[in-house]
Amino acid sequence: MLSMGLKELALPGHFHSKTPHKLIISVYRKPNFTDSIMPYTSNHPEKHKYAAVKFLYNRLNLYSLQEQEYKQERIVIHYILRNNSFPITPQNQLPNSTARQQLTQTSSLKWVTFTYIGRETLYITNSFKHTELKIEFLSNNNIQNLLWQRIPIPDKFSSSGVYKLTCPGCHKAYIGQTRLRICTDFKEHETVFYHNSRTSNFAQHLQVRHIPLAP
Repeated sequence: MLSMGLKELALPGHFHSKTPHKLIISVYRKPNFTDSIMPYTSNHPEKHKYAAVKFLYNRLNLYSLQEQEYKQERIVIHYILRNNSFPITPQNQLPNSTARQQLTQTSSLKWVTFTYIGRETLYITNSFKHTELKIEFLSNNNIQNLLWQRIPIPDKFSSSGVYKLTCPGCHKAYIGQTRLRICTDFKEHETVFYHNSRTSNFAQHLQVRHIPLAP
């Protein structure tokens, strides 16, 4: 959670103020705002960890903030970085136009992805620095993988329920229901068929018409 000093800086009352001559703009944050971003100590690529930091400084430099509001927002950013173990260093971000120009220049390059598992991944990808390949990192350490329970899909023949058997000769259907596994019930039909018993209507139908039992 935020310290008291940061909460005071981030109150909605500091969003904007109007004077007789101009409107003073500042960065708005909700009352339940927290300083949680991806911690610097987390096992993620630095590009991912610094994405939130770049956003904060881009907003700081692109908004038309007065000197006081600019300094105030800068203090807030330093609180956020400090509380998430980031080294606090001056960040001078490029304007959006320059960033778009760089993106256009690199749009013809080929991109490849690597799953980031630690610094070992960086040792491997550093060998591509002087090639035309651009590296992007993926991470399996995300909320979806941490919270999603992988439930195996059960085999439909291992469950009980209603099933249908089709005669391979005349294509008539036999509808059955079992409390056992469906594969167990089919085995019973198969046993009745090979022993020439009369306890299964489906097996009896095949026997009368001399139709082999399909696998």
